[in-house]
Amino acid sequence: MKTIKARYILLITSLFICLTACVKELTLQNGTDHQFPVMNGIFSVGGYPSVFRLTYTANPLAEQINTPEEAQVFFWQDGELVAETSPDANGYCTIPDLFAQTGSVLSAMAVFPEGDTLTATDSIPTRSFVNNDATFGSAGFMDEHGDNVSRLSVRFTDPPNQKDYYELFVFSWRSFSLNDTSFIQVRRLYQPNTILNNEGDQDFQPWTMYFSDELFDGQLVQFEQNFTGATRTIPMPGTPFGLEEDGVYLLFRNVSEAYYESVKSWTRHRYTQRVGEGIADVSDAILEDFQRVIFAPDPTPMYSNVEGGLGVFAGVNTQIIKLD
Repeated sequence: MKTIKARYILLITSLFICLTACVKELTLQNGTDHQFPVMNGIFSVGGYPSVFRLTYTANPLAEQINTPEEAQVFFWQDGELVAETSPDANGYCTIPDLFAQTGSVLSAMAVFPEGDTLTATDSIPTRSFVNNDATFGSAGFMDEHGDNVSRLSVRFTDPPNQKDYYELFVFSWRSFSLNDTSFIQVRRLYQPNTILNNEGDQDFQPWTMYFSDELFDGQLVQFEQNFTGATRTIPMPGTPFGLEEDGVYLLFRNVSEAYYESVKSWTRHRYTQRVGEGIADVSDAILEDFQRVIFAPDPTPMYSNVEGGLGVFAGVNTQIIKLD
């Protein structure tokens, strides 16, 4: 097993999730669209970027996301004001150097031009020790379609006497690019294990493996999970995570409770709002997708830990581990 130090750290799916999940929502008030202020921030240690953005909620059919002009942003670290800044034309803010530190209490306040004041606080969790014997290979059997099933096996130590949260996914990368865009292939789950089933989210087809330590607090965990041969292709600019070798990788992430809750709520919201996999509209739906539309559940509320507005402000600690 080899840990990869990212030289050119890039955005990946879960970042996109957290920066857009609370933005592309339709909110109707008295029959008209009403914009609410949104503050999203992901602060990371390890192979993952820290990003902070201010926007407004928007109709999901809108061609663009509106951002505030002349907003003010203040950052605190462990109660000390470390920076005052303003967002650029796209709503992104420069994050202070050395702001994202493991264990530090990170806070932000955004003052929108309309007078709305948004605040949030979170911390970056401590990194778990991952044993150097993680593997990814054949599980020794085929699925019901006759395709080979693969298995991830990784051991890590969960800190005792505290609540901890995790997110993992397995992906393949080959050094091929098209117009400066490369692609990663994210593996799809097969027969979720006991830890994942305990989350109660598998019926909502989650994109990643996220879970708490409810079943293994303070233990050495032998985490094994099967995968089908199917993958989800994700385009990424440049070389993801500064990877230098083709191969299969594990993204292993310690996440804060706020991040964990946001991913859970987004997974359920995405599932209840989609028409179906691979179809453009209802007229293209096959019977089971049409039934899903007709009997679709109500929208699920999106998690937010931002006071005075919407959004997610969360800390993560990421390791990129080569599996072959």
